[in-house]
Amino acid sequence: MAHALEIDVKIEELTQARRFEIIRISAWVTLVLSIMWAAMGFFCSN
Repeated sequence: MAHALEIDVKIEELTQARRFEIIRISAWVTLVLSIMWAAMGFFCSN
C-alpha cells in the first residue's frame, strides 16, 4: 500500500512540473503572438 502511495506522489510531482512547462510555453507563445500582432499593426498603419 505504501508503494502505491509513493508512486502517486511521484506522478503528482511529474504533473506539476509538466504543468509549469506548459504554462511557460504558453506564456512564450502569447508573448510572441502579441509582438507579431503589434508589429503587423504598426507596419500596416504606416
